[in-house]
Amino acid sequence: MTIAWENLLIGLAFGVITSILAGVYPASKASGLDPVEALRAEQ
Repeated sequence: MTIAWENLLIGLAFGVITSILAGVYPASKASGLDPVEALRAEQ
């Protein structure tokens, strides 16, 4: 079985972009919160 380089790069790019978005979105959302209120709401 062979895998074309294009397909490998597309899969890798998709994984990297998805991982970055999954990390940046929650971090940007959390950066706008007051730390004390965020910890209080966690309980």
